[in-house]
Amino acid sequence: MKEVKTKIGFAIISLLLSILIGTILPSLVEYFSNGKVKILLGEQILIGICSFIAISFVEFLYFYNQSLQYIKKEYPLWELANKGDNLLYNIRTNFHKVIQDAKTDNDIFVLYFEKEFKKLQRKISEVAEKKELFIAADYFLNAENLLKIFPTYDESVWRYVWKIENVEHCLFKEHSWRQFFEKTAKMVAQKKMKEIKTIIVLNDQSFIESTRIKKLLGFFKTNDGIDCRLISMESYATVCRLNSFETSLSDFGLYGHQLLFIEKYQEGEVTGSFSKDITQINDYSRLFDGFWEATTITDENPSKEISKIDVDTLIKFDLNYKCEDGKN
Repeated sequence: MKEVKTKIGFAIISLLLSILIGTILPSLVEYFSNGKVKILLGEQILIGICSFIAISFVEFLYFYNQSLQYIKKEYPLWELANKGDNLLYNIRTNFHKVIQDAKTDNDIFVLYFEKEFKKLQRKISEVAEKKELFIAADYFLNAENLLKIFPTYDESVWRYVWKIENVEHCLFKEHSWRQFFEKTAKMVAQKKMKEIKTIIVLNDQSFIESTRIKKLLGFFKTNDGIDCRLISMESYATVCRLNSFETSLSDFGLYGHQLLFIEKYQEGEVTGSFSKDITQINDYSRLFDGFWEATTITDENPSKEISKIDVDTLIKFDLNYKCEDGKN
């Protein structure tokens, strides 16, 4: 609708300008030539027509450039849609072959894939409607397309909450979390990602005296672009409750303002939900920023470490560290 109004506006302006030029230009020519040069009515009309054509050509170039910009912007989406269509076409083609090989109406091959198609259709419909995707964390954390989430470098800020409930347990025991932590830290070091902000929730304030947590805080202290603040589990639960969040809120991560991940554990497996819902992303962003800016609730990193601890050193130390009871 806006584009139609713009085109109508251009057409009206073009017509008015051509009339003005066709009317005023002959008078100006006659005035500056002291009446020696006169432009006849037919010539005035011709000037008006040429002016209209010239202005219309400028209008054409403007809208042509707008169209090119739109195509350039939409092309990646068209490419994704085309890739999906090709996959669906291949599925359809091969499913027809499976049907041709069927011996009965209850062919087990056909029934199996019909069931899988229904499951996929239901899942895609739910994601399209709710803008939420529930998956195992490994599926995403091992992906190589993290940076594609962020539209620009300045927006490539990863903010997350990390709850540490037992200092005697490895911080990076889960392979998916270890790989993701390593990858993002190296992206910041290589200037591929702008910043990482972490709210570390400690089940007990005495944790900051443990060797394992001291090493972790030393890492945050000695790496530019990677920062953390600390909060007790009790304070965390209180703030969550006051902001109408569940007091048992799990770890969550925010990828700029584009994506939200809420972590969950099911039968020992790291799972979670990804959400593109703007309202939900904004709610969690306000919660995180509230923690980050509340200097009376969250504490600065107390580490005094000056020797740089890189991510490889941190993870290897954590995996090999033995607690007082001899456990990792």
